[in-house]
Amino acid sequence: MRKALMIVAIVLGAAVAASTLRAGDVEAGFARARTACAECHVIATGVGRRVGRTGTDGAPPFATIANGLKRSESQIKSFLARPHGRMPDFILTRREIDDLTAYILSLRRR
Repeated sequence: MRKALMIVAIVLGAAVAASTLRAGDVEAGFARARTACAECHVIATGVGRRVGRTGTDGAPPFATIANGLKRSESQIKSFLARPHGRMPDFILTRREIDDLTAYILSLRRR
């Protein structure tokens, strides 16, 4: 019984560690958005300031993506992981996708 509890604890600990490793960094996502996305999207700083512009192609501000479209975390990650629309074909790492997703979700009104 004791050995079974230890195994469960190890498995749960590994699962928690894995999910923590996958959590995105909001600040890193904001920095990446400023360098890769601000040419077409309005990038909100989260403190009321806006960076970037809305492009002529109708690229929505990130706050609209976060609040207006109400996409789930997995939908946003999936969208960022593949080519889409008229966006440049960025190749983002898994970490960058996690960070951008965390940043976009941080813009949701509570």
